[in-house]
Amino acid sequence: MTENDQSRLLPRAYYTATVAAFLVSTPETVLGALLVNSEMAVEPPQRDAWLQEIAVLKTTLQGLD
Repeated sequence: MTENDQSRLLPRAYYTATVAAFLVSTPETVLGALLVNSEMAVEPPQRDAWLQEIAVLKTTLQGLD
């Protein structure tokens, strides 16, 4: 698949970044991308789950950039 073909596909992720970029992004920035790209209303429990997942990922991915 060429780069041009990939640009025509629907996005498969609400957020995408390199590990290094993710680690320096604030949780609010990542959450903002998730919220903007969500196809439905995001209720507080979903928002809170995403924030917890962001925190876990940031801790787990330290040193892998």
